[in-house]
Amino acid sequence: DNLKQEIEDGTHGQIKINITETTRFEEFPTYNGYKSMTEEQFHILFPYNSETEQGEWYGWWVRDAEYHVLEEGTDMFNFDYEYFLEKTDLVKERNEGKFDAVWVFSIDPSSMFETSMVGKNPVDINGDPVEADCDNFLLAGLTFSRSDGAVESICHSFEAMMNHTYKVTNDMYNEKFSFKDYDELSNWEKFYYNKHKGADGKEVYGVGQVHFSPNSEGDYDWENNTKVYSYYDQFAKNYPAIDPTKPIEFTADSAYLDNELYAKYNTPGEKHHVWWLNCMPHFKGRDPEGYSLNWYDYGFSTKYTSGIAGSAEYKDDQIEMEVGDSIEALKFLRYYNDSDSFETLTADSDNAFIVADGDAIILNEAGTLQAKAEGTAEINIRVDGFSFTYNVTVKKKVEATPTPEVTPTPTPKVTPEATPTPGKDDKELKIGDIYKTKTAEYKVISDSELMFIRPIKKAGTVKVPDTITINGKKYKVTAIKDKAFYKDKKIKKLIIGKNVTKIGAKAFKGCKKLKTIKTKSTGLSFGKECFKGIYKKAVFKVPKSKINSYKKNLIKKGKAPKKIKVKKY
Repeated sequence: DNLKQEIEDGTHGQIKINITETTRFEEFPTYNGYKSMTEEQFHILFPYNSETEQGEWYGWWVRDAEYHVLEEGTDMFNFDYEYFLEKTDLVKERNEGKFDAVWVFSIDPSSMFETSMVGKNPVDINGDPVEADCDNFLLAGLTFSRSDGAVESICHSFEAMMNHTYKVTNDMYNEKFSFKDYDELSNWEKFYYNKHKGADGKEVYGVGQVHFSPNSEGDYDWENNTKVYSYYDQFAKNYPAIDPTKPIEFTADSAYLDNELYAKYNTPGEKHHVWWLNCMPHFKGRDPEGYSLNWYDYGFSTKYTSGIAGSAEYKDDQIEMEVGDSIEALKFLRYYNDSDSFETLTADSDNAFIVADGDAIILNEAGTLQAKAEGTAEINIRVDGFSFTYNVTVKKKVEATPTPEVTPTPTPKVTPEATPTPGKDDKELKIGDIYKTKTAEYKVISDSELMFIRPIKKAGTVKVPDTITINGKKYKVTAIKDKAFYKDKKIKKLIIGKNVTKIGAKAFKGCKKLKTIKTKSTGLSFGKECFKGIYKKAVFKVPKSKINSYKKNLIKKGKAPKKIKVKKY
């Protein structure tokens, strides 16, 4: 309840937390390569302290060295996420849409990362990504030992999602104390850098990070009352119009320690973290680079933009209109989570920053496009640092010529022969089109080539064919998509067509029952971890000339088990 209140207060009530289920997990933590501790072992490592009325967490490694509780080589900072996900059935429940995030409160040390992203396309959010066959979600490892620890962990995930959105690397982030020119920074960097050099050469102070206030001199220095001048108040009031030449006085006392807005919170850390969230901009609309003016859209989401493109309605991003025509809701595509998944959005001021260049058109904030006069124009659409352009041609309105009335000549009644209805496969396929058979889904990647995307029906034996004939035209199957069979629990035998030259990253990763792989292809390239986690003694049958090179690359690039056998096909 405390964490729920801190998040809702920190986001001005814009983020509402609905706790759908609480489960008690009656086990000690389980680590990779080591079973869960017994209660006796736990009490030796973490004895009860009667003064603090808590277990002694810090220094467990000293007690282990004395009492030899753990097996030699045990990595206590290596929580077994795979075991935890299977035990809790979280992947299944996420696919059923039952939750958006999971908070795990536990004893120390559970050795979970403070926050990790779990899903098909996870990224680092202050903890290693955890791959699973479900939509992305937040998995937070929260502690009982610090009252400010839980909200701090959530703030770190917020910080990491902002870094990912604004494409700020760890190296850049670690420069948080460097003296940088203000105008070189992104809006997010202007927020989280403590100190920069302004246009006049003077020091200016931002808001800081989770561990650092504007005037902090080190980690957790949240009670520092050294007076500095900061523009911290402008993000929640005037964003994106930030003026570093008009800062106000900042001390920890005046900003949050003695501020009645944060009086309900007990520790300096809690007060700081809720204040830090409060400082975020939270307005409607987008800035000129297409970033949302409401940063809570990013910090509490695991769905991130990975590209934008034009709608298929407008071939080659060309829009042709006549004077007086209108398009009520101009559409574009937003790709997300580094995948082929996309959503169709209206080009309005909430979804994108839009620049319409040319006198031939008018595009309003609601995304309605009107053809005003003959000529050409461009519509540049920007979202989260990505952009693309529609080219618009407006022609003169062609008036229809009236057709003279003609008295019809009576004709005898004739029953026409039935005209065959074209089937769905009768249309000509274009690059990018998806084609489905009874067993699999393919994507057209050239005028004569297909990529195997995924199986429609999972089976023990799978054959990726040499070719597929569609409407009388033969296409070669030349590629297998990334994660095409990721963690497929049924596949045991795989036959790869002779025309396949590329196996995508993680295509067969986690297919534990996959024992036999055959191919006559002599030009295969192996994507990153494409065979990681298959049966450890799997047998590959390949052309004789490729036995040595394929085995080397299967293990080096494909991360196939070292005990695989590669034989002549």
